[in-house]
Amino acid sequence: MSDHTELVAGIGIDQIWLALVEDSEARVGITSLDGNILWANGIAQHRHAQRSEGKLIGKNVFELVPEDVAHELRAAKDRALNAGKPVHVETVINGVQTRLTYRAFRADGQVNFLVVARDMAQPLQENNGTDRSSFVKTDARDMGPLECLTRRELDILALIGEHLSAQDIANRLCRSIKTVEWHRVSIGRKLGVRTRGELAQIAQRAGLVQTPNGNAANGTIPPPTSPVQTKVSTGAAKGAVGGRSS
Repeated sequence: MSDHTELVAGIGIDQIWLALVEDSEARVGITSLDGNILWANGIAQHRHAQRSEGKLIGKNVFELVPEDVAHELRAAKDRALNAGKPVHVETVINGVQTRLTYRAFRADGQVNFLVVARDMAQPLQENNGTDRSSFVKTDARDMGPLECLTRRELDILALIGEHLSAQDIANRLCRSIKTVEWHRVSIGRKLGVRTRGELAQIAQRAGLVQTPNGNAANGTIPPPTSPVQTKVSTGAAKGAVGGRSS
C-alpha cells in the first residue's frame, strides 16, 4: 500500500472510495483497455438509463458515443497507460461538455482504467503546475440532440446562452429580429423546449458560450441522489484512487 492509502486523520481508503463513488456526485466507472464497461456507480447508471435503454455495465464505449469520439477516448487511455499518470480529457458527450479522468491500474494481470466523469463547471487548465497528470482536449464531439441544428442555429443558441436579447443577436449577426426569432422557434422545436432560459442552459452545458477570457462557461446537470449498489469487486480500483497506478 502506498503512502497515499495510509490513514489520514482517521480516514482510510474505504472511506475515500465511498466518498468518490457515492458522495462526490461524479459518474465513476471501470473500463477495460478496449472500452468494455466493467463497473459503474449508481450515478453513471442512472444517467445512462435517462438517455438509453438497457444496462450500462457490459456495453462498450463504441456503443455509447460516435466512433470518432470513442477513438479519441481510447487514445487518451493509451496515453494514461504509457505515461503512468492520469489523463484529464475535455470533450462533449450527448451535447454536454464533459470532463473525464482516466487512471490506469492492474488487476489479476489485466490493465483496466478507473474513469471519473463530470459535467464541466469550468474548463480544464492545461498548465496546473504539476506533472502528475496530463491534459487532452478531443477534436471529436458527441453533440447528441444538438446534432440536428444547423451552423446558424448553433450560433444563435450560443448567443442565447449569453443571455443576449433578440435585438442584440440580430445586431451581432447582421440579421433581422424576425430572422433571429424564426431561428429561435426552430431551435426550440427541434430540441423540445419552449423558453429562452431552457435554451440558455442547453447552450451552457454544451460549452457553446464563451467568457471574456475565451473559455467556455458551462452549467451542470443535477445528478441523482440514490446510488445503485453493484456486485463487481472494486478493490484494485480503490488502490488506483489512493494513488497506486501502473
